[in-house]
Amino acid sequence: MAADLTGGHTAHAEFDWTRGETLAPGVELVTITLTKPPEAGLTCPQYAAFDPAAPRTVAIAAARIALGPGVRFEATPRAADWGRPMPPRGEQTFPDLVIRTALQTVPAFAAAERAAGVPVVLAVNASPWEPFVPGRAFEHADRMGLVVDDGIVVSPPTGRPALVIGHDGHAALRVVAPEEDLAAIETAVSGFSFCLVDGVPSPPDQVLHPRTGFGLSADGTTLFILVADGRQAASQGLTVREVGELLREMGADDGINMDGGGSTTLVAKAAAGNELRVVNTPSGGLRRNGANLAIAVDGAPAAGRE
Repeated sequence: MAADLTGGHTAHAEFDWTRGETLAPGVELVTITLTKPPEAGLTCPQYAAFDPAAPRTVAIAAARIALGPGVRFEATPRAADWGRPMPPRGEQTFPDLVIRTALQTVPAFAAAERAAGVPVVLAVNASPWEPFVPGRAFEHADRMGLVVDDGIVVSPPTGRPALVIGHDGHAALRVVAPEEDLAAIETAVSGFSFCLVDGVPSPPDQVLHPRTGFGLSADGTTLFILVADGRQAASQGLTVREVGELLREMGADDGINMDGGGSTTLVAKAAAGNELRVVNTPSGGLRRNGANLAIAVDGAPAAGRE
C-alpha cells in the first residue's frame, strides 16, 4: 500500500503520485491501467465485444490538485445568445429549453481560456446537458444543473450535486438548493449523482461506461479528478460505485459522478512544456460538451498551442 495521501484514506499502489507528472506547483497527474476481475451481471453498452466472464481492463488518468492561493477554476461561460429560446433542429423543437452555453470540446474550451489569458494546466468535461440525442449535433445546451463562471450564473441549480468554489477559494461538493443565494459562488459545475459520501461509495451498480469523477478530501484542501476510458478493447469502463471506490483510494472523502460516456475527456499541460494535449482516449472521438471545467495556476504560461 502507498502512503496515506489526504483525507484520512490510504491510497492503493496504483495511485503513486511520485511516478506521475507535476504539471504546475500543486497539480499532479498519473495514468494507470487496472485489471478488474470478472463480475457476473456487468453490462457494457455500446461495446458488443464485452465479456463479463473475462478480466476487464480500465485505462485511467487521475489528477490531484492542492487547493490554495494561485489555483483557480473556470467553467464554460454564457453563450452570446444566453437566455433566448433553444432553436429547433429540423422538425424537432424544444419549447422548454433556453440557450445557456455553446457546446465546445474540452480542447477547444481550454484553448479559448488560454487565448483569454487564463494559465490553464488541466481541463475536463463536467456537466450533463440537454438537448442530447446520440449521433445528432446541437449547438447549444441547457439543463446542466448549477454552472457558475467568474461569479456569473450560467445555469441555475436543479438539485444535482455540484463542485462549488467560493470567492474565498473554499471548495465543496454539495447540492445547491434552487432558492439559495448564489452570490458567494465563483465557479460551479454539476454532475449526475454522488458516488462517495463521507468515505462510503454508492450502492453497487452493473453498467460500465467511460466515467468522469470529481472528489474532495475531508479537509477540503485537495481536489481529485478521475477519468476512465470505456467502450473499447483497451478499456471497458467503470460502474458508478467503482468511481467512488477509486476516488476514495486516491484520497477523497466525497465524490460526484460527473457527465461521462462519450464526453469523458481530460486535457493537460505537458510536464516539460506548455502545450496542451488530450491525455485519455475518448470513446467516440472528441465530443462538444455543454459545460467544461478548467484548472489554472497563476504563474503558469497562458499562451500555448492546443
